[in-house]
Amino acid sequence: MWAANPHDVAHAIAKVEQSWALHPCPETAIQLGVMYDRTNRHQDSLTIYRQAFHANPDHPRLRHEAGITLLRHGTPHDTHTFFDSVRRLDPGDEFSRFYFEIRDNFDAWRSSLASTVVQAAQGAAPYLVVCPVWGAAFAKDFIELYCASLLSPGNLPALAKEHPVHFIVFCPADIQETLNGDPRFQPILNYASVHFVNYSSELIGYDSRMDRYYGKELGLYYRRSCKFLLMSTAHYVALGAARDVNGYVIPLGADVLLSDGSLAEIAHIMKSGTDVVLVTGIRLGEEVRGVLEKSHRQEDGTLRISASQTAELYIQHMPGDFFVHSEHFASMPIYLCWKVGSTGVLVHSTHYHPTCIRAAASSHPYEITIDPVDSRFMDRAGFPSNRLHYIQDSSISVFGVEVEPLMGHDRNSSNLMVPGDVGLWLSGLWGDLRATYLRLPIRFSVKSHSNEWDRAETEALVVVEKILSTAMDFERRNAPYKTWRL
Repeated sequence: MWAANPHDVAHAIAKVEQSWALHPCPETAIQLGVMYDRTNRHQDSLTIYRQAFHANPDHPRLRHEAGITLLRHGTPHDTHTFFDSVRRLDPGDEFSRFYFEIRDNFDAWRSSLASTVVQAAQGAAPYLVVCPVWGAAFAKDFIELYCASLLSPGNLPALAKEHPVHFIVFCPADIQETLNGDPRFQPILNYASVHFVNYSSELIGYDSRMDRYYGKELGLYYRRSCKFLLMSTAHYVALGAARDVNGYVIPLGADVLLSDGSLAEIAHIMKSGTDVVLVTGIRLGEEVRGVLEKSHRQEDGTLRISASQTAELYIQHMPGDFFVHSEHFASMPIYLCWKVGSTGVLVHSTHYHPTCIRAAASSHPYEITIDPVDSRFMDRAGFPSNRLHYIQDSSISVFGVEVEPLMGHDRNSSNLMVPGDVGLWLSGLWGDLRATYLRLPIRFSVKSHSNEWDRAETEALVVVEKILSTAMDFERRNAPYKTWRL
């Protein structure tokens, strides 16, 4: 039923619930838990997994689904209790061992980092620029894209004039050694105190560990969870360390770059009393690397790309499958794009990334999770809505370059943009801020406002409201399952 008509998911769930009631086996629990999770009913997933785990604690796939759902949607206490139970039942279970290896280091990393920041913080609030890096490809991008763009005049050099900056790299020892020996990394030391937090070789070697214990098929699921656990740990440790000193955290990945002036503009915005600066990070295709090298790489190795040049880059190289009129529209519709003549791109996004966070502004536990510091984090962190700042142009730009930027489908087959289908997808990620995100127009343009922009924005808002109508209707249907109100 679900495959034939995804919009009929409520009836499909009802059938599986009947199956679970008649025969509560692990496979049915997994199917039902996944369906609950896809429809934004995460606590219902946890309820089913808890019941099934008590009855079938040896089932490996059930352990995985329960564990990752707890790591994303459960409380720290429940998550710890689950993995402790698995460890006592099966001391050799690799993923629970992996969890406790991080758990045993998490608080020490946070307290050590906090003490260093406290000692260095005098006067102006400190900025913690944090990034996890492992693997040769990411280390290369970290140097050639991320660090090179941070060293442009309006980024680290400008920020360091106003605030103490702590540059924090979570990486294995061999990456630290490589970075320390790379002359392209050394200029960072002119503007920031550099701190390395070492991931052990056992943590970085999660691929072979998971495949060896669970086999290739199930190991694939566990490997992905290990990757996100390591990535998220770096950012949440930094947030916890920054909380006590009212510091700001800039949590980004190793394979992105910032336009020149982004950090200076972020600091200016944060001074106004903002708690979070939110940016839509754009993923561009691999061909952009050549453009960056040819037009924006400076003699000193830095990458310097202005706000207007970034807008031009988006206009010329925005992946075609992000545009709503494409015959191969992305199956992961994070962005909806409209061309505005030949000099502009209008974007409405389902996702905004918190590019700078005042850590003390939230009571979020900043604990172990596989959820990145992203839109879901924003839903849970509870920042006052009037202290959020949304970037709707290229004044602050964070973008990545990759071979296949978040398409999520076979590009040889047709996939048209249908507002109802996008709304169904968005309903599974629904939170308080999603409607705000999607309604905000993001304008990338190299020319002044024109009638073409008015027409494009009018057309876009019609599509946006259709999407939101579907998503909010699904959420209204979910409401009885999420409340004790009679």
